[in-house]
Amino acid sequence: MGLHYDPAPQLPNAVLPRKLQERSYLKFEFPQPTGVDKTDTVYLPFYENISIKESKKANYSTYNPLGRSSSLFAYTGAKARDLSLSFNLTLDHLRSYQLSWEQFALKSSANKESEKARFKSNITTANFSMVGNYSDNRRVYVRALSDDIDAFIKSSPGSEETLADKYKKLPSAENRKSFSSTVDIITFWINILRSSVINNSKNPSLGPPIIRLTHGILYQHIPCICSDYSIEAVERGGYDNVTLLPRILKISLKLQEVRGDNFGDYTPRFTNAEASRDNLPGWESVLEAPYTLDPHDFNTMDLESIKDATTKASVAAGNLATGLLGFKNLF
Repeated sequence: MGLHYDPAPQLPNAVLPRKLQERSYLKFEFPQPTGVDKTDTVYLPFYENISIKESKKANYSTYNPLGRSSSLFAYTGAKARDLSLSFNLTLDHLRSYQLSWEQFALKSSANKESEKARFKSNITTANFSMVGNYSDNRRVYVRALSDDIDAFIKSSPGSEETLADKYKKLPSAENRKSFSSTVDIITFWINILRSSVINNSKNPSLGPPIIRLTHGILYQHIPCICSDYSIEAVERGGYDNVTLLPRILKISLKLQEVRGDNFGDYTPRFTNAEASRDNLPGWESVLEAPYTLDPHDFNTMDLESIKDATTKASVAAGNLATGLLGFKNLF
């Protein structure tokens, strides 16, 4: 898990890291009051393969003229695109990534570059403590064991040393930082998922977050709302003994695409088109420039990696059609 075979000509028979978590993730954008020029964002990356099911329905008015053996149809629009998403959060797998709060936790940012940098960082220092975190649960668990431990010591003389050794094996915030941090981050992600269908209780006009889906070439920064979610503990995975956190959680989301940023013309975002990237495209966007329907995100493309000066200038100017023609020289 996390590796794949890549038969690319420049690296024959190479096994390369997938970097899945940097190319496949959910980005939660929480709304702010009018006049506040920033967005509270949280990333939930995918560290395992996900399942996506997509559907969309057209709206037609049906006419059945008298004596005609077939109906006539008038197109009246279409429903929003439905995206059914499912993925797992596996405790033991996520531990290997040395996750940190700095990468994902709630943080206001108007600076896209700093936002991108923290997403790729490996900082392991927690900047805040969540109520009911791993350490809190560990203390509750140890207190619950104390009576049984005292009784065991009284009935088994000389067992103090054995119990002390077993106690040291309990994961703790001190000697098992990666474990406690991973448990806390999974708990935080679960609460973020729960918040995807609720508003701000102090300011009810601020609704649920917009969730942007990024998953490879087919889903590039798709803005959605969450209409439904489910969280299921996978029984075969067992539970963490200290916190009772399921070691495998199966997450299912029902998302609906939301397009209509400023209700103007659609232009995918390449530096100068952020204000119109979420506008509604039509089939003309597939048959002619920009040859795509997705909003895109300029931060997913490294402008400095484009060697051809003409291509770089075209992309930087927001000319996606000309820019795409030059991308073939990059690979």
